[in-house]
Amino acid sequence: MADSRISALTRLPEAAVSPTDLLPIADLSASETKAITAQDLLEGVVVNMTDHSIPVSKIDFAGSSGLTAASLSVSQGDVVLGRAFGPGPAEELHCSSAARQILGSDTFALMRTQMGLGTLAVRSGSWVDGSSFSGTSSGTNTGDQTITLSGAITGTGTGPIVTALAAGAVESASLSSGAVGTAALASKAVTATKIADQATVVVDAAAPSGNGAFIGQGGFSTDTGRAYTYTSLGWVPHAGVQSVALSETSTPLSITQSGTDDLTVSVSLDDQSANRIWAGPTSGGAAKPTFRALVSADLPVATSSLAGAVKPGTGLSITSGELSVGPATSSAVGGVSVPGPDLQMSAGGALTHPASGVPAGSYVRVTTNATGHVVNGASQLQDADIANLSAAKLTSGTLSADRIAARSIVSSKLADYSFAYIQEATPPVIAGAQPIGMLWLQESTGAVSIWNGNSWMRTGASTLFNRNLRYGGTYNASTGLVTGVTQFGTTEGVTVGSAIPAASDAVAGLYFVASVAGSSQSIAGGVSFDPGDWLLCLGAAAGAGTGWIRIDTLNTGGGSGSGSGASNLDDLLDVLLTSPSEGDFLQFGGGGQWVNASVIDEGTWT
Repeated sequence: MADSRISALTRLPEAAVSPTDLLPIADLSASETKAITAQDLLEGVVVNMTDHSIPVSKIDFAGSSGLTAASLSVSQGDVVLGRAFGPGPAEELHCSSAARQILGSDTFALMRTQMGLGTLAVRSGSWVDGSSFSGTSSGTNTGDQTITLSGAITGTGTGPIVTALAAGAVESASLSSGAVGTAALASKAVTATKIADQATVVVDAAAPSGNGAFIGQGGFSTDTGRAYTYTSLGWVPHAGVQSVALSETSTPLSITQSGTDDLTVSVSLDDQSANRIWAGPTSGGAAKPTFRALVSADLPVATSSLAGAVKPGTGLSITSGELSVGPATSSAVGGVSVPGPDLQMSAGGALTHPASGVPAGSYVRVTTNATGHVVNGASQLQDADIANLSAAKLTSGTLSADRIAARSIVSSKLADYSFAYIQEATPPVIAGAQPIGMLWLQESTGAVSIWNGNSWMRTGASTLFNRNLRYGGTYNASTGLVTGVTQFGTTEGVTVGSAIPAASDAVAGLYFVASVAGSSQSIAGGVSFDPGDWLLCLGAAAGAGTGWIRIDTLNTGGGSGSGSGASNLDDLLDVLLTSPSEGDFLQFGGGGQWVNASVIDEGTWT
């Protein structure tokens, strides 16, 4: 029967199907055909079918075999089945015991009793219970009700509701304090006879104090005649002079005044004799100033920074107010003559030194005459000008490379790390700190790099590194997050707790080792990882042979034995599917791969 067509087999009617009847089925995960019972197939399909995929028209609600209330089950008590918003599957809605009693009532009267509404009319009638009412009411006023209003009357009826008060119905006792607001007063309605004394201006002998009744209230002191206004800062007196009293007790001022409300004050000086000044006393204690003649004590003594009175000193004399200078001697101060030629005196009294004939400039060696004047100069020192110096005298500056003899620096003179770095991290680029040709050894990888003036060029590395494989760190395959980072991962911008970066050519060769099993790493297509498996980047994820892939280091992937851990047939490394279609089968090809084929062109199929 293995070679028979399905269409040629005897058909099994629906009523004759047994739950234990076997059906053939292709198991894609194991790449083989297996058997399954009719019951297992149906139950498996029902369990895995898409939610809400069975239309309601396919469900039989009629008859004893249909859907009944007794066949429904809810997860908890006090619920009803329905929808809170919009169409969709039935939901469990909360329903209390009180709500069930209302729903189960046969009449409106019983519902009202369950809700505790009493005898309140719902449409028309009279209000008979209680002594007050708040809400909406309807009916006929029989004249025996007392209504106390707490606000305006509103409502609707067969005609408009009119609220009106008779003239004189509201007495002052019926108005509460502050009941009449500003808006209720008409403009200019308060007359002078309605304003109380001391209301707008406080009049008192003393200046007003304390808090005013309102900002802008006035105040007036009958003792001083001063006016005030109350502000947010308190009582502020009005600016301006409100009273002036002038008196003149002595010269030299003469003061006159005229007017009362508009006061005019005039100030002038009294006439005085010639050559007199207004000053204090010439000696003794303090006294009022008077007009008098100058005395010597009135003038300050002149100093180097202060102009004042001067008297002649050594070498100077005054005759009838004329200051004279006597000739200077070896023992007396006086005037000096300048005979030249090294010094000259101009007509304006300027003492000058005539030019020596040597051009202006900086000279390291000069020649002078007998009087000390420079007559010649040289800008360069000669060897004979410099005495023998000790090397200890060199405290700054640099030596030219020409001054250092070839092959004269011995190894003991070199400082540690003077020509090579030995460290894990990439050395920082410091201008002038790394000469071209300086080395860098990374001990963890055995890589040696040389500084070319722009970057560190790797000259020697491990086998894995030369193949561009770089260990980036560890990651949790269950959460998809990085748990440990090496310097290569840090170089690519990876940090602990971050996600695996997107595949790119720059990241190609970077790999992470799974520390926790899982399959949440969507960047590798959801493939399941075991602890120790590699997550390797092959470059930009733009086609086959790129992106992030799993390297099964424990060979636990199953399937073809390639260790790829593939869960689908076309994920296996030794299977190549090209435009597969229904009815194709696998054929081992000459390239060492299984390929899909639709025609048997070799051998016999039995």
